[in-house]
Amino acid sequence: MSAAKLRFQVDSRLATLLSQEYTSTERALKELVDNAWDADADQVSIQLPKPLSGEPIVIRDDGTGMTEEELRRHYLTIAKDRRSVRGERTAGKNRQVKGRKGIGKFAGFMVASVMTLETRTRGKLCRIALQLDAIGKVEDIEHLDIALHSEDCDHSLNYDDYKQAIEYRHDFAKHITSPIQVLLIGGAFVV
Repeated sequence: MSAAKLRFQVDSRLATLLSQEYTSTERALKELVDNAWDADADQVSIQLPKPLSGEPIVIRDDGTGMTEEELRRHYLTIAKDRRSVRGERTAGKNRQVKGRKGIGKFAGFMVASVMTLETRTRGKLCRIALQLDAIGKVEDIEHLDIALHSEDCDHSLNYDDYKQAIEYRHDFAKHITSPIQVLLIGGAFVV
């Protein structure tokens, strides 16, 4: 008799299925704004591109942002209930947390095939880009390589930071066939 340990595997199709939870563009954008609420943002802006321009949908907020460790342990963990780990209320403004399922991060894939997340806190900028096609090419989503760009920065965002994020998106987009993209910029001034 032999005893072996087995583990569940998570098919990469899960990202597509989770993005389909949002039945309209408006609901997907609302989910991304809810994420800003949970980050204690006071201001959120949504910039919609001109039709067929190839420009991204840009969502910016002035929430708390995420450290590299928070990005790894919380944002990149699928289906983790934030409330079970960090409580029912936000740390800064004591708001009722809206996130419940840990899948809102996939809302952007309802409207785009590429999402770039840029977040700032405690003098660090962290940026990742997720491409739906790349997710679909791995058998198990846990084996998807996600490049993390991290650098020192001022905590506040300005126009030059926005331009740099757009330039990063353009460099990343050179390798992408889909024209529809979402750019999330958050933390101290984030489809």
